[in-house]
Amino acid sequence: IPTIVGWADDLILKYDQLPTLVYDISLASSTTDSEVLTLLNSLHGEFNNRPYADSAVRKLAAQLYEQLLAKELSCDEVAKKLYRLTNHSDLGCSQELADDCDNFDDTFFLVRCGVLGREMAENQFKEFLESLGD
Repeated sequence: IPTIVGWADDLILKYDQLPTLVYDISLASSTTDSEVLTLLNSLHGEFNNRPYADSAVRKLAAQLYEQLLAKELSCDEVAKKLYRLTNHSDLGCSQELADDCDNFDDTFFLVRCGVLGREMAENQFKEFLESLGD
């Protein structure tokens, strides 16, 4: 949550005219992940700009990666959250980012089915998450 709130704060400092939802996100420090994702999804109609959407996804991915490293979330859970945000919302991120998140969600489905090995899939996913922070 702090990462996404910080993203909204940065936008507010840089731009004069923003949708009200950006201000709502900026004030969302005490809300749940789900509520923040709902606010991000709601931005589509008012503020569909891929660089900002990708930036928001990258910041959320960085936060989720920290939770993964702290063992608060599993790779499966992080992949599912990113997939839902990029593929089942109107956030408007780039197709490349949406496809990458879709592929990793599929990868962990195949891991759970026993088709792919977990260690290799987790290592590749962690590398992907690290690359989003670059």
